[in-house]
Amino acid sequence: MSVLRLSVQHGTTREQARDRVAQAITAAAAKVGPLLRGAQWSADRDAVKLNGPGFVVDLTIDDREVHMVADVSGLGGLLGSPVVAGIKQVLEQTFHKRLT
Repeated sequence: MSVLRLSVQHGTTREQARDRVAQAITAAAAKVGPLLRGAQWSADRDAVKLNGPGFVVDLTIDDREVHMVADVSGLGGLLGSPVVAGIKQVLEQTFHKRLT
């Protein structure tokens, strides 16, 4: 199992960060197409789980940061890894900051 943990300070209100994460997910879905099979939001929209073949990405939003935990495991990781890289790139572009 390969797990990648990254965070970015959003520098906005929590509500604005939620909106930006939603925009980033839409952009990522357009970029990776059918490899992104689903997005399940929490009731308060402070967390979203993305999944597809060989990967699961959890995004959470707090008052200061957006956190990404990506699990790319097994042979499915061959497909999942480029998807995770695409999601990371879209988040960096959305927040104009590098994920660390």
